[in-house]
Amino acid sequence: MMQGLPHYRSSRLIGQLDIARLAADLQVSDKAIYKWLSDGAVPGRRVHQLLALEGASLSATTLLQFVTR
Repeated sequence: MMQGLPHYRSSRLIGQLDIARLAADLQVSDKAIYKWLSDGAVPGRRVHQLLALEGASLSATTLLQFVTR
């Protein structure tokens, strides 16, 4: 999933997501993003938000494997 979010790469940590920026843009807590990453799952209600992120090259098909209810 990180490859599909190039605008959310950390400027300090190479290859890492800027969790704070992603959380702010999705209007969720940092803790929520960390949970999604550790679980390898994204709530279905967040799919449209992820697809609409600036510079996102994610597709609905790609995200489906990570969607939970």
